[in-house]
Amino acid sequence: MNDGVTKTGFDLSGYYSTQSSQKPGMDNKFPGGNNLDNTGVITADSTTLREIIDNAPVAIQIVGPNGTFIDCNRKTFQLFCAQSPDDIIGQPPSILSPILQQDGRTSKEVSMEKISEAFSGKTVSFSWFHKKLNNYVFPAKVTLNHIMYDGIPCLMASVVDTSDIHDQIEETTSLIRESSSGIFSLDKNGKIVDVNPAVITITGYTRQELCSMHYNDIPLIKSEGETIEDAIRLLKPVNGKMVIRTKNGIRYLQSTYIPVLTQKKEVQLIFTLISDQTSLIEKINEAGSLVRENPAGILTTDSEGKLIHVNHAFKQISQMNEEKLLNMQIHDFSIISKTGDTFKDVKITKKPGKGKIVVKFGSDIRILESTYIPVLNASSEIDRVVIMFIDVTQVDSVQKSGDSLRNPTFSI
Repeated sequence: MNDGVTKTGFDLSGYYSTQSSQKPGMDNKFPGGNNLDNTGVITADSTTLREIIDNAPVAIQIVGPNGTFIDCNRKTFQLFCAQSPDDIIGQPPSILSPILQQDGRTSKEVSMEKISEAFSGKTVSFSWFHKKLNNYVFPAKVTLNHIMYDGIPCLMASVVDTSDIHDQIEETTSLIRESSSGIFSLDKNGKIVDVNPAVITITGYTRQELCSMHYNDIPLIKSEGETIEDAIRLLKPVNGKMVIRTKNGIRYLQSTYIPVLTQKKEVQLIFTLISDQTSLIEKINEAGSLVRENPAGILTTDSEGKLIHVNHAFKQISQMNEEKLLNMQIHDFSIISKTGDTFKDVKITKKPGKGKIVVKFGSDIRILESTYIPVLNASSEIDRVVIMFIDVTQVDSVQKSGDSLRNPTFSI
């Protein structure tokens, strides 16, 4: 029927046998005139098969033993931008593929492997980059089947355009690549399969180093919340915190573990997202130290004036312990007099304010200069108020003594 060499360069010799292998007495008829021989090869009369493929929702082509298209459906014309049947029929499949595939191998080399596999009786499915007749290259899913067409062994190729899926994958890949959060891809045993650039930036390890490691090889100092083991056990995303030691020093991380499941609900992969909170934690620690060690009395209230934090200096000024203070409201203090801005004024204006109060703590009377700093939330409402008190009692007493010396009063 042919010399075994097709126009696409595939050596198909040995794959075309016209001898019937159907056993006598066996009824291998399928509805619609399709047959199944004892090798599992589907056969059909040309009219039935043409009707089937012409109405199929995917692009289907029949490649004959001479290595050219001998039939195709309407979807093929639409998908590959053919203007007439002659654009496809009688042409070799190579016109619908670029010279190279994405992995750098030639389309001729790769397709030879797939065709040989299909002619061995297997159904072969694979991803492929096709080319329209206007030279536009697009990703596709291709399935090859060995069929009998008009009594001739042929190859049926079905092509599904996966551009939308491919674009989504590319968008996701780009998102992962450009993400400021570190993303690990782990196998079900926790071995690192891949990482995005942010992981390299956060940890200081190279990609090669990381991909040779197990996730637990990264030194863990401490962790809070749920862990990767919880994600595997619960089969759902979980969140936690951890402190790790890396080449870039100690890192404080927010972590999310996302298991990817098979259809059998078994863990296939685990994505681990890490957000580096180190800079924020360091700033919080610095601010905490500043508040904690500040000689000025500092307290924080909620929007209604309930005390939620006090520093050591304020406990000394008020002569109260922390437990008692944190059960008080700002208006519970015994205010003798006040000038300038007050807590109430700051609540109304939502702007910082300054004032002075004379307050009685136990048997002591203290004169305090006060600064009120409202902290607003995303809705521009007061979330809390930070108040700083500077004890000027002694300074005020000295000033009054000085005034008395400058203006002495003598009794007669």
